[in-house]
Amino acid sequence: MRAGLVLAIVIAGCGRSEDAQKKAVDAGIVIARPPVLTDASIDAEPPPPPSRGTGGVQLRYSETRNLEMVPYCFAYPSTLFRESTEKREHGTKAFVPIASFVPKAQEAHYEVSPTCGPRKLAKLFADDEAQIRKANPGVRFSEHTIDAGTYALGWRAGDRVHYGKMWATKDDPQCFVRALLDYDAREERLYAPVVAALATATLVCAD
Repeated sequence: MRAGLVLAIVIAGCGRSEDAQKKAVDAGIVIARPPVLTDASIDAEPPPPPSRGTGGVQLRYSETRNLEMVPYCFAYPSTLFRESTEKREHGTKAFVPIASFVPKAQEAHYEVSPTCGPRKLAKLFADDEAQIRKANPGVRFSEHTIDAGTYALGWRAGDRVHYGKMWATKDDPQCFVRALLDYDAREERLYAPVVAALATATLVCAD
């Protein structure tokens, strides 16, 4: 984290561990204590789609490029994530949280992966929606959109917030790139700006 980069982040919950506080100091993150997140709020309806503003979080982005299977470029928030060094197959990229304020088992998961097959975008959208509804009876989507080249689905399952986006590639109509982000609802203020940026992201390389 470069000196002078300060994040003003409101992290839900109380009773943070000393380790979490140390991570915040090391990362240059300023934490303000919000109202306590209750059980009732955990079970509430999913939050509305976030505004396109940064919500007080200043994000710096870095670009990762894939040349395997389906070439693409993807900009990820290097303020909050680093690219995993673990080798993934077929051009899948995983990103690891730099600083988190929940137990490790509950940290955010973020990855992007290409896929090819005989299905069209509308069919993939319908299949994803059906799988989400099957796994989460009564789920209410906070994002549910599809257009000519992309679709996005956002939903909440228990104490996890999920957001997924799929892009159709220009070079091959049967190849797609999918980005998936899920995180603990207590870190909503931390990751809402990431979702907002992902909602308008493209796979176009910076140069």
